Amino acid sequence: MKSICPHCKGMFWEVETDEPRNSAFKVNFIRCAGCKAPIGVKDFFDTHSKLVEMEKSIKDLTGLLHQIDENVRRLSRG
Repeated sequence: MKSICPHCKGMFWEVETDEPRNSAFKVNFIRCAGCKAPIGVKDFFDTHSKLVEMEKSIKDLTGLLHQIDENVRRLSRG
């Protein structure tokens, strides 16, 4: 089943990136390719991907901190 624009009955869609007035962030408007009527909004940035990157960075840093801690313990023992 194909989605139909409630304004012009068009069936083709596009994404337009814009920064609304008084907004600190860009957003992606999903809109009808024919009449340009917006039918939805999505975040400009892929938040999930950024969170996955941050999680990996935190794991990497945690591993480095454990290595530093172990090296400090060895130095203090010997």
